[in-house]
Amino acid sequence: MINNINLDDPQVYKQYDLEGMLIHLHEMPQLCQQAWQMAMK
Repeated sequence: MINNINLDDPQVYKQYDLEGMLIHLHEMPQLCQQAWQMAMK
């Protein structure tokens, strides 16, 4: 049986994203920019 998961519900991420990967994904653009700036020095 497949349960429907509402991915628009922030509580779903708190329940299933125990490692906080969503936060890491949101931080990725800034991390790439920082890496680029460091590489250009």
